[in-house]
Amino acid sequence: MKKILLALAIISMALFGTAFAEFNDDIHVMYKEGRYDEALDLANTVLAEKEKLYGPEDIRAADALEDVGMIYAAQGSRQEAADFYKRALVISEKTYGVDNYRVAGASITLGDLYFNEGSNEDAEAYYRKALAIYNRTPDKETERLSVVLTKLAALCYLSGRYSEAESLYEEAIPVMEKAYGMDSSQISLANDRLAELYYHHGKFAEAEKLYKRGIEMAQGTHADDDPRIVAPLYKLADLKAVQGKYTEAKDIYERALRTCDKTMGEDSPRAIVISNKLIEIYRKLGQDKKAAAMEKKIKDMSQTG
Repeated sequence: MKKILLALAIISMALFGTAFAEFNDDIHVMYKEGRYDEALDLANTVLAEKEKLYGPEDIRAADALEDVGMIYAAQGSRQEAADFYKRALVISEKTYGVDNYRVAGASITLGDLYFNEGSNEDAEAYYRKALAIYNRTPDKETERLSVVLTKLAALCYLSGRYSEAESLYEEAIPVMEKAYGMDSSQISLANDRLAELYYHHGKFAEAEKLYKRGIEMAQGTHADDDPRIVAPLYKLADLKAVQGKYTEAKDIYERALRTCDKTMGEDSPRAIVISNKLIEIYRKLGQDKKAAAMEKKIKDMSQTG
């Protein structure tokens, strides 16, 4: 009875022009609150009524299909989610053509779904479909393009296809700079991943440049009082150490440790890791007294902790 009354209310609202906006808002509120069963009931009812009013191939039905797919995905029912997302994608392609932003967005949604379940091959196919659409549009230097490039790069990175990931991050970062600005948090991860790839490929000069940029991005206006600079400092010091530049490495490790001690505490796990790295460097430089003092400091902290 409740569903019948709801369907009648939906039809009435559609006829009077208020359409489905209120119910769509309710679906998304329920979704955000984790009330998935209620949201799914309402979304399925809205979908059924839209298909009756407008036809199953109407773009307004695609909106409802995406809502149902979204809720199934949140519930972990990924196959059901994929079925609804694919139906919505077909409608979007028929309505807008294959080179439309909405088609690209629907493709990314499917890519995310498959990526999250570990189906990387399917995920990549949808990401590349979206990328092709954005590359065929005249204003391709957009936030949307940066999103799909970084998703593809991450997929390749996590799949161990490092050369492909490197190329994609190299393409993505300039686009991200245009979309978000030079120092946005979105760029930070891509910058760090690309630096790591350069490091492992022996491109030390390129890696150093990006690690230094990461330090500048993290530092902002807080000098060495921002804990975000610790990670890029540590990585830059590692880079110097692997090249045998121990004096430079020592100075950078010490800077990282000062910031870490100040912002995270002398006995924090990260401070201990950096301290142990410094012990190694002190030994290599013949600074045995400093190494011994650092070892004693770590031992004392472990005993008092």
